[in-house]
Amino acid sequence: MAWNKISSKCTGAVFFRGAIAPLAREFAELRTMKISSVPDTAREHELWALRLSHPKWGAARLSSTRRAVPIPKPILQFDARLGDAEKADASLGKSAVLIELDGDKGDVLRDRKRLLRFLNAAMGSDGLISLDMTAMRFWSRAALVDELCHDADLDIDSLFTIHAIHRGDNKPYWCHTHGLAEIGFFDFDILNPSPDLLTSRCHDFARAMAFSIGEDKVKASTPLATISSAGPIRLVDVDEFNRRASRNDRALRDDDEIHNRNRTILCEPVKPRWTHKFLPPPPVPSRLLSGPQGEFMVYFPSAATRLMERRARQTYEMFRRLSVEFADLKSKPIVKLGYPIDSGNPDEKEHMWFEVHALHDDGIDATLVNQPRNIRSLQQGDRRVHSLDRLTDWMLIGATGTINPRDTRPARVARENREKILQLLDKQK
Repeated sequence: MAWNKISSKCTGAVFFRGAIAPLAREFAELRTMKISSVPDTAREHELWALRLSHPKWGAARLSSTRRAVPIPKPILQFDARLGDAEKADASLGKSAVLIELDGDKGDVLRDRKRLLRFLNAAMGSDGLISLDMTAMRFWSRAALVDELCHDADLDIDSLFTIHAIHRGDNKPYWCHTHGLAEIGFFDFDILNPSPDLLTSRCHDFARAMAFSIGEDKVKASTPLATISSAGPIRLVDVDEFNRRASRNDRALRDDDEIHNRNRTILCEPVKPRWTHKFLPPPPVPSRLLSGPQGEFMVYFPSAATRLMERRARQTYEMFRRLSVEFADLKSKPIVKLGYPIDSGNPDEKEHMWFEVHALHDDGIDATLVNQPRNIRSLQQGDRRVHSLDRLTDWMLIGATGTINPRDTRPARVARENREKILQLLDKQK
């Protein structure tokens, strides 16, 4: 069943300074956020528990465990979504309270946003950082503020975390996800991944892969899957990979339980031969994903495209504010707009990038930066005011990285280093 048709229980934690977690009475201020609370029966391992209720967010359970809940240091250290200052603050966490809620929206992305709202409320003024325990993803206070300033559903990017494993300064030899299996799907591994795949541009491949899994477009064993225009891949269930792959390829992965269930390995496709009925070839890690990643198109399922469109439009005002805020840092706003192709089917669109000149209340003044493939009425370099209902994505490219509807960390880094960036820009004049 697809991600937008299932519900999933969500669990998160808020970390605090000191080894002793806050007492239940210290959360009385939740009522200022229209959250009511009543005592709940504490479980054997808990000191106390509260049942929470909000008129829009629904119900949740807040509790404190008897034993200290240490912050997972390895996960914190390698979380690319956190800045150095955010990691330093989070490392002070010695105790935690837990938030649990049942999925009741029939959409895992909406349920997970409800979890973030309760986590943000529980942080109050003393919380250091929040952790979505299902996705193994940290949310700093500033990241929660950015995400909760609008009502757009979360992107699937928020449901999983990517771990890139390497030795010393060498390039990663194993890249894998966590979080998809916990909500009823399966995670995926890339062996000997190209470093390009870990850039923001190529991160879209991982999102497209996750959407294809979440929409049931691929199974853990799929002989041929086309996620991008770069070429096909083969999905091999982890059990089959462990049975039949070479010893060297198997050695690239850990053999613990958590990495060897509900998981697929992205492999090289195999050309069918009659001899395979008697002697199937062993799975080989995808060579396509190991080499340099040039220009390619990522294929998102239709439901994913609609979700991205809604999120881009619902965060448009945030995009406008950020464009103004970082104009002095020479940040460059661009937008992706969708136009129907010449086939005549209004549902088939070509999504193209445009350089922004002005972001208006009801339209976007922008110039097309690439040549359309299937739209004769548009040419590279055309400038016009485009309707907001054509917006499907946006980016703000700056000195600290690319801000987009799914990732605002570069904005927080830019705020922390504004004076340094301005000095560097001044030297370049």
